[in-house]
Amino acid sequence: MKSLYNKEVTINIVFFSYIFVLFIISFWGTSTFSPRNLFDYSGANFTPLSTISTYILNFHHYNFDTWFYNTIGNVLMFIPFGVLLPVNFKFYKRLPQIIIATIILSSSIELTQYLTNLGIFDIDTILLNLIGSLIGFMAVKNKNN
Repeated sequence: MKSLYNKEVTINIVFFSYIFVLFIISFWGTSTFSPRNLFDYSGANFTPLSTISTYILNFHHYNFDTWFYNTIGNVLMFIPFGVLLPVNFKFYKRLPQIIIATIILSSSIELTQYLTNLGIFDIDTILLNLIGSLIGFMAVKNKNN
């Protein structure tokens, strides 16, 4: 008799649900009642560490929600990606593949936000997302060793 529980199906559902939520947060924001395109989010930052250093050095100029979401929040949002990608897909078992996949996904989100005026393109967000993904990947690697 086959079990009703299928680990691979469950992992696939969790992974694609995570990607869906990631896109909702990235393009709609954390509040379902205030679309981001109602605000002025035009522009781009191509200077690495510029936004991060501004938030760290001038944290007292930002409310906690803004500071947290744009720094720690960007790291936390990608930890599941670093965990679920190697668990869900056999190809993504090595660090270079995780780095490339994270940069592609994060850059795609940033570029789409910029082109649709639903956000800005910020290289620092890509760096923070990469840190989160690497934390998740290292947690999976350490658990498996």
